[in-house]
Amino acid sequence: MNKKITIITSILAIIILISLTLIVFEIRSGINKNLKNTQVKQTAQTNAKTEEQTTQLANPLTQVNSETEMEKTLGYDVPVLNKEVNSYTLIANYHARIVYKDTTQFEMEKGDNDVSGIYGGKLQNEETIKNVKIKFYTYEDINYANWTKDGFSYSYSNKSGEVSKTEIENLIK
Repeated sequence: MNKKITIITSILAIIILISLTLIVFEIRSGINKNLKNTQVKQTAQTNAKTEEQTTQLANPLTQVNSETEMEKTLGYDVPVLNKEVNSYTLIANYHARIVYKDTTQFEMEKGDNDVSGIYGGKLQNEETIKNVKIKFYTYEDINYANWTKDGFSYSYSNKSGEVSKTEIENLIK
């Protein structure tokens, strides 16, 4: 009988050891799976951050060297004043911007939109120049004028003084 108890005890001990071994193995497998899943998630997050950091929107501003280059890209004539230009800029290849050295700026595009890029300006007065209705505005220290003619919208602004009516006349073709 003692022999039977010893055998049964030994068998139970072996079963317990095998069960514990299986449990430990399952725990380790689960930990390894979790580690692998965590590593996969971390790698995916790192890749997403890298993609996020390297994904860029195209710059809509294109600097060109002359009104001729500007007109070639736009497909229409752009009036230019006879004074020193600081920059010629195309915005999304449909909007012309010419910045002059004296802080004045000319904007133009097809359509009948406000192309000044200035919002919240106060209308000062309206005048007709060369049969075109011109609206004169102020916003903070900026004076500007907007008009439309022949399917195009125009804006001429000055950051350091009044908008010259003579220059507006020269811009109206």
